[in-house]
Amino acid sequence: MANPGEQLQISNSDGFSVSLDVNAVVESWLTRSVNSSLKRSNDIRNDKSKAVFDFFDFCGKSAEAVLPSDVEEWRWNLKTEKLADGTIYNRISALAQFFDYLRKEVGMMKLIPINPARVSLPKAAKPFQSESVKALSREELGRLLDVVSNHAIDRRPVHLRDYAILQFYVATGRRRAEIINLRGDSIEIKNGRFFIKAKVKGGFFLNFELDDDTTKNALFDYLKITDREDIFGADEPLWLRHDKGAKSGGNKGLTSHGFARRMEIYAVEAGIPRFHIHRLRHTFAKIVSEYSESMAETQEALGHSNIKTTQIYVQRLAVKKDKHSKSIRDALKNNVAPDSSDKAER
Repeated sequence: MANPGEQLQISNSDGFSVSLDVNAVVESWLTRSVNSSLKRSNDIRNDKSKAVFDFFDFCGKSAEAVLPSDVEEWRWNLKTEKLADGTIYNRISALAQFFDYLRKEVGMMKLIPINPARVSLPKAAKPFQSESVKALSREELGRLLDVVSNHAIDRRPVHLRDYAILQFYVATGRRRAEIINLRGDSIEIKNGRFFIKAKVKGGFFLNFELDDDTTKNALFDYLKITDREDIFGADEPLWLRHDKGAKSGGNKGLTSHGFARRMEIYAVEAGIPRFHIHRLRHTFAKIVSEYSESMAETQEALGHSNIKTTQIYVQRLAVKKDKHSKSIRDALKNNVAPDSSDKAER
C-alpha cells in the first residue's frame, strides 16, 4: 500500500472483491475529513496523507494485515527520530482516522475487525506543558548565546549563519518556520529601518519591524562572508546549507529540521537538557510579559489571534509586580487613628 499506484483489495459482506487505487482511497478520505474552507487545509491534507503513506512504507503490509504491534513499532521508530510527542500523536491519530474510514466507509469492517492505530494511540499531550516548550532561564539563554557566539569567532559561514538565526529567534519570538523560511525578498531596508515580511501560521503574511542592532549585524556578517550582501529583494533563501551535500546544484536553503539538529548540539554544550527551538518563543513571551506587564502587548508581540493562547504561554511564567500594596500601607500610616484621650473628650 505504500507506493502510489498500488491497488487495495477489499471484500464486501457478500464476498464480492474489488480493487481500489490507494491514492484514490486516500484522496476520498481527505476530501471527507478535511474542511476545505480552512486556511491551513492544504497543510492538514499533506500532514495526514504523509502520516498514512509513511506508516505503510515502514510497515510493508496491506491494510487488513496490520496489527497494533506494527503501529507500536512505528511509534517507537518515530521516537528514535526525536520527533516531539505532539507530532507523534498527530501522526498516529491521522492513521487511526484513516483506518476508521477504511472500516466504516470503504467496507473493510470484516477484514479489519479492530482499528490497530486506535489501540496504540498514545494520550494527547497537553499544549505547552512538556519540558520541550518551557521557557529558558536568563542564565540558560545567556549560556546558549555564548556557546554559539564562541563558535562564530572562527568566521565560518555555518557558525555565522547559526548565530544570526539564533539572534532572530531571540529578538523576534517568531515561530521556527517563520524564521527559517525567510528569503531575500522577505526583508526590506527603508530609510534606515529594517522590515521583515514573514509567512505566518494560517498561511498569510505579516510585516513587522526589527529594531535590534545585534541581530541585524549578525545577519550582515553572515551575508558578507557568503558574498550575498545584495540578496535583499531577491527570491532566494536567506539561510543556506553549508554541509558537504550542499556543494552541488547551487544555493540550497537550510531546512528547519537541519537547524533544529544543530541547535540541539549547541544546547548540549551549553548544558541545557531537552532543548527545543520553540522554547525560545516561550522565553521571548516570558521576558515581554515581565517587562510590559501587559497581556495585550504580549499577545501582539507573539502574533496570537486569541488572547487565551497568550495566557497559556505566560500564566505560569510572569509574576505580576506589586504596584499598590506599599501605597496602601503608606496611606493607612498617614491616617492616624484617634487615641483614647480624644475619645474621652468626645
